[in-house]
This record gives sequence, structure tokens and C-alpha cells, in this order.
Amino acid sequence: MQITPLVWTAGNGFGATGSVNGVAATSDTFQITGVVILPGIQAPTAAQSPFIMRPYDQELLACKRYYRKMGGLGVADALCLQGWGQPTFTTTIALEPAMRIPPVITRVGAWTVSNTTVAFYIATNSFCVQLNATATGYVMCYNTDATGYLSLDARL
Repeated sequence: MQITPLVWTAGNGFGATGSVNGVAATSDTFQITGVVILPGIQAPTAAQSPFIMRPYDQELLACKRYYRKMGGLGVADALCLQGWGQPTFTTTIALEPAMRIPPVITRVGAWTVSNTTVAFYIATNSFCVQLNATATGYVMCYNTDATGYLSLDARL
């Protein structure tokens, strides 16, 4: 029942006249964050409170086990490899901390691949990018879009 705001009334009011029920439809969502459920019947003390949430640097390391985005910094930097006259050009990129499982690597954005095929060899702690020449001349794989990046996904 909606009631006129700031007016004393008898009965139970569940909202002000004209208010909108944010979860009235099945397509609505209601999200709460920062809630911690702890065992026991006592609330944490002020001294215990900082230990409930991990510090940012620890949380970031934990997140990097599941997903990484390499590049996308406003320059064509996600992956720039080139070589001349080599049938195979290889580079290895370390992943620290190691990912949970070998990630799926996806090139996102506009990429130029010239005179080569691109292969990724993936482990949890590193991945190897190999360019295999398909013609003479420069072999290249690089991001031509300032918003492009490599997506490394090891989520469930």
C-alpha cells in the first residue's frame, strides 16, 4: 500500500505515493554488494573488520588467475611481432601469477596479420606466440586499433 509522504496515517505503508517498485517485474534486478556472512552469532569487532575484505593488491592477484586483458591502452600495443626472412618467429610471455587453467586467448579489435599464420601455445604460467611465414618478406601480427587487446580467459 502506498501512502502520502510526511503524513501520519493508520495502517502499514510500504512506499510513498508515486514511488516505483524496483522489483515488480521478473526482468528487474536487485543487487547488493559488500555483504559478508560470517559464522557465529556475534558481529565482528572494529579490529576484525579490516580482515573481512582482502586488500586491493591481493584481490587483483586473485582475479588475474581467471582473466587478463593485455593491451587496449590507447596505442597499438597488445601484440606487435615482426621478423624478416625467418620461417618461424616465436616469443614467450610470462603470466605472473599463473592462471587457474590454460586460458583461451582471443584477439579483440582490428589486427593486421601479414605473410604469416599465428599460433598460440598456452600454459598456466606463460604463453608462446608463434608466427609461421607463409611468404617471403616481413611476417607481422599487430594491433591496428587503439582499443584492441588480447583477452586471456580462464574463468569457469
